[in-house]
This record gives sequence, structure tokens and C-alpha cells, in this order.
Amino acid sequence: MQKIRVAFVFEDLDSNWLGGLNYFLNLINSAAKNSDSGVEIVLFSGAGIDNFGFPLDLKRVEHKILKRGSIFRLIRKIIEKVSNKDVLLNMLLRRHGIDMLSHSYASPQNFKIPAVPWIPDFQHKRLPQMFEES
Repeated sequence: MQKIRVAFVFEDLDSNWLGGLNYFLNLINSAAKNSDSGVEIVLFSGAGIDNFGFPLDLKRVEHKILKRGSIFRLIRKIIEKVSNKDVLLNMLLRRHGIDMLSHSYASPQNFKIPAVPWIPDFQHKRLPQMFEES
């Protein structure tokens, strides 16, 4: 069976964000344990994520376009703003043979592959005062 390569992109993973971190750890650990699922998970980040508890046998890609504070991430965001597409992330995902992007904060239309959007806890509905109108 051919595996579907699913990317998780972590630009700002923070050990202080325990609820979100535990959510991702449980989800990814569960998927990684089920080797018959036909899913191969690839973790993308801007900085090392080895200390967060993800399975060590998962493929990891660290790239400067995902690193907060880097000039490369700034350039990526400017291109995204101008083109309404995340061109550089699309190129990175394609270079690594990714079939699907999971838990994307961006609109699925920003990607050339299927992207599953994610809004954590629907906080924008429960705490609208904490969010800007778009």
C-alpha cells in the first residue's frame, strides 16, 4: 500500500502552550503507532522540535522559511501577502513529496495540495474580544 505523506507545520511551537502541544502529541503519537494506517507523518519546523516528545522515528524537516524572526520567513510572508498563496511553503512541501497538509492555519486555497484547516477550540466564537475582525 502506498503511504500518504501528511505534513504538520510548526512555526511557533511553544512548551508553554500545553493544551495545544498535548493535542498535537496525542494526535501524532496515535497516528505514528498505527503503522497500517497508510499515513506517513512529516514534521516541518523552523527550529528543533526534538524536545517536545514527538516520536523520534518521524521524518523532520527544519527550514529557515518557518523560523520566527528570520529574514526568510519575512520574505515568505511578504510573498504570501502579495500573491494570496504561500508560494515558498508550497515549494517546500512539494520538494518533500507531501500529499496533504494537516492542521493548517491558512486557508486551504493557499495550497496546491489538500490542506485541512484548523481553528483551535473555536476561541474566535467564544472569546471574540480577543480577535481582530478580518
